[in-house]
Parts: sequence; structure tokens; C-alpha cells
Amino acid sequence: MYCRRVARSSAHRPARIRAPTLSARDSRMPSHAAHIPLELCRIICNELRRPTASGLPAGTLSHVNLALACKYWSGPALDALWENMHSLAPLLALLPPGLLRLGQTYYNIPDYQVYQMHWSRFDRYSRRVRRLRVSGADGKVDFDAIINLVSSSPRPILPALMGLEWGHWYCNLDMDPRLGPVLSAIVTPSLREIAFTTCSKGDDHGDLDQALLTMRDDALGEFFAALPERAPHLKILRLGGPLTNVSLEFLSKFRLLRTLDFSDIPLRAGGFLNAPFLDTLSSLSTLTTLRISGLEMHPEDVAGTRCILHALEDFEAEYTQPLTALELLRRVSSSKMRKFSLRLVNESVEIEHVQLLFQSLQRFARSITTIKLDFWDTNFDCESSPDGISIFAVIEPLIHLPCLDHVRLRLAHSPEIVFTPFRLLDEDIERMVSAWPKLEQLLLEFDVVEPGTTLQSLITCAKLIPHIRELELPGMRVARDFLQADLGPVKSACCLVSLSLRGLKYVRDDAEAIASTLYRLFPYINTATIGKNLPPDISEWYIWKARLHSGRL
Repeated sequence: MYCRRVARSSAHRPARIRAPTLSARDSRMPSHAAHIPLELCRIICNELRRPTASGLPAGTLSHVNLALACKYWSGPALDALWENMHSLAPLLALLPPGLLRLGQTYYNIPDYQVYQMHWSRFDRYSRRVRRLRVSGADGKVDFDAIINLVSSSPRPILPALMGLEWGHWYCNLDMDPRLGPVLSAIVTPSLREIAFTTCSKGDDHGDLDQALLTMRDDALGEFFAALPERAPHLKILRLGGPLTNVSLEFLSKFRLLRTLDFSDIPLRAGGFLNAPFLDTLSSLSTLTTLRISGLEMHPEDVAGTRCILHALEDFEAEYTQPLTALELLRRVSSSKMRKFSLRLVNESVEIEHVQLLFQSLQRFARSITTIKLDFWDTNFDCESSPDGISIFAVIEPLIHLPCLDHVRLRLAHSPEIVFTPFRLLDEDIERMVSAWPKLEQLLLEFDVVEPGTTLQSLITCAKLIPHIRELELPGMRVARDFLQADLGPVKSACCLVSLSLRGLKYVRDDAEAIASTLYRLFPYINTATIGKNLPPDISEWYIWKARLHSGRL
């Protein structure tokens, strides 16, 4: 009877739907839903570059943990872990020692399947290497193991290598003949950048470098001759060290080369940067950056060469006389020059020659944006001004370059050497910044004689170049009457983050007033580095005022 009543009453009530109970296995989110795009995984792995307490390279432990945590993360983590290598030892450790011994090949080793498994593991990791940076002395790199590895199998060692940086130290005059074959084994068609430097190590490195300059480098000659065929997509080539006897005819075979850097080669008279070298450059139609050092050619020899460098944008010359650089610029047929850099050390030049060089840059007035001049222990011959050389008179031809946004002029000399002093006035600064309204960086690093510049130069810079970010002015003197005068409405340069006043002359009691004026002109200077560029008392007052106005006091 009771069961009949319950059945009758339940028939009139709506059925209660119970939520199904999920097991622990079913309650987990499906694996594909937890996956994030692989591209985002790679970005996260690339950001894990923090140094570790164990001394391992940045991000090593994090990448290893990610690779072991999940199979989905294993690929991006291993790619980031093996992307940049500083030695081939980790890769060679994946193969059994017997395979790297002389006489052993891929097919005549016992237990063929076991060694095939080692090869598969080697290929799985070697194809992840994108950049290899090797630096060491003779004997530090196992040349025999690399050569035997190549003879064991025709496969490339690093099939996806993009950048190779090889620095080799020589301890004696015996050029290792295995260096060329080892480099040839590493070079692959995927390479886009190669940096090769040789130097000596030891107390007599100067004599060793001089002796290497006179040697015939047959060990590297074959390697460089075959380089255009082995790396046809190469875009950046940097050479350094005593390589003056290496023939550079192979350069004409490159079709995609964009950067050629010879700035670290210690050249001497009779070096390979001569007229045939300039003829070789004429075939590099894609070259945009050229850095040379020690172009010891007569201007007449350069003038006889044909037009070269049809796409040049960045030109840097070191240890090159101004007239030689002038003739080289005249041979440049490009109209897109953006950067020009000249560095002289222990030279004696005439002011007229430097002015002629600067006048030749006027043909790039619509494109050139950066000028860097670095003169160390350079004596300027100028009979018309024995009491001081006007800096503005030297760089006056550069006034006709309105697109300049980065200008750096560095004139330094050793304390024991006496040179002709330089003169710089407020009028010179005003003419400079008026001609270069797009300036973002103006660095004038040299000593000047009195009277020098005043705070009026800073007011002019804040008014005429509002986008300036880095400013350095030398030999400034601050007069007390100027601080007490009413400056009126002054426009502040909000973009300036670095200010350096080298050789500032002021009275210590005026430090607070000077800091107030600087904060009024440039309120956003980086307070973390201001102590390195300004006197301590002025920098402390500036930091205090910056904190006061920001409400952090």
C-alpha cells in the first residue's frame, strides 16, 4: 500500500534531474584544450634568460625543466636550449667514442643498429642549433673528432646553423692545417652570418702578430675560396686578426652579402686593402655596410678605380687618412648613405683635408643621419689659429646636413702629450642645433679652453632640439649673475634622459640653483645614471627635486 501511494504521488511531481557524477579522470580538462599555440610557447622559452645560481647559462635549468615536464613543451624548450652553443662538445658527447676515432666509419662499426640510434639522437639535437660561438687556443677544440665525424657520414654537422662566430688564438707560428677543413665541415648553406677572428696569445703577442702578417695562410685560403659555394645565402661577413695574405677574390662571388666588416684587421703597409680589393667591391651590388681599417693607399690610386658600392648605407673607416677616405667616398655610387664614421689614432692631419672630407658628405644631405668622429692622439695642423682650433670651423661643412639626428665628436689625447687646444662658444652650439633640428644625440667629448660655453647653450638646446635624448657639452662655466637673472618662460626638453657636462666650472654654493635650472630645462633625466655625468652635489640636488615634484618624498 505504501509503495502504491509513493508511486501515485511521484507521478504528479516533476522528475528531479540529478547532475551526473564525474570521475577524477573525466573531470580533467582535455589535453588539447590545455595547449597554447606553439609560437607562444617559443616566445615564453626565449624570455627565460635569467642567470642561475649554479653558474649555468641563463635559462638552462628552466628550459630543461620545461622539456621534461610535458611532451608538448619539449620541442620549444629544446629549441631554446640548443639554439645558442658555445662549444661542439655537448653534441659530440651524444656519439660513442668509437665513432670519433680514426678509421671508424658509419657502416663498418659493430652493432650497426645501436650506432644508428646514436646518430638519430645526434640529428635530433644538431638540427636545433642556430648559432655557434667558439673561442679558444690551439688544442682546445677537438679538430680530429670533427674531421672524423664528417668522414663517418656525409650528413652536415649543423644543418640549420644561421650564425657562426669563431675566435682562434695562436700560441706559436705553426698554422694548424686542420683549421680550414674543420671550418668547412661546420659551414652549411643555411648560414647567414660568419665572424672569424685570429689572434695570438701570450706575452710576445705583438711579435707573433707581426710574424703572422708575413706568413702565407694556406690553411684558410681554400676555405675562403670555397665559402661562396658552401654559404651562398651569406649576408654578414666579419674578419679579424692578421689575415693580410688571404686572397679576397672570393668576395666577388657573393650575391646577397650586405655587411662586410674588416675593422678588426691590423693592417700594415702592403695590406690587401688595395686597388684590386676596391675592384672586387664593385661586384657587391647588395652591400649596405662597409667597415675597413688601415686603408693605406695613396689618394691617386683610389681615384683611379671605378665606381663601387651602389647600395652603401653605413661606412666606417679606421686608421685611414682623410684624403684617402675622401677619394673612396667619391667612388661610392650610392645615394642612400645614412651613417659615416671616421676614427684616427696617432695621426697628424691638416684641417683643410678634414674639411674637404666633410664637404664630400654633402652629396648625401637627404639621407645621412649619423656622424661619428673619433680622433685619439691626433694632431691637427692649423697655422692660422695657434692659440686654439675652433671646432665649429672644422665641422662647418656638416652644417649643410639637415637630416642629422646622431652626432658624436670625440677628441682625446694622452696626458703626457701636448696638443693644440680647441675652442667652443655658445654661438657655435646655437648654429649647430639650428642646422640640425632633428637631433636626438649630440655628444661633444673634448677639452676646451676658456671662455667656453654657458648655461645659455642648454637653454638653446631645450628650445631648438626638443627631441634630444642624449646631450654632452664640454667646458661649461656657470656664472652666478646668470643664475640670479630672470630667465623668463623657458621651454623644457621632455625627451632628454642623459645629460653630461664634462669639465663644468661652478661655485659649490650654487649647486642647488644649478640643479633647479637643469630640472626646469630637462625634467626627465635618468636619475640612476646622473651621478656619473654630473658633479655629485648637483646630481644629489637634482634627484631631490625630481622626487619632490613626483611626490616620492
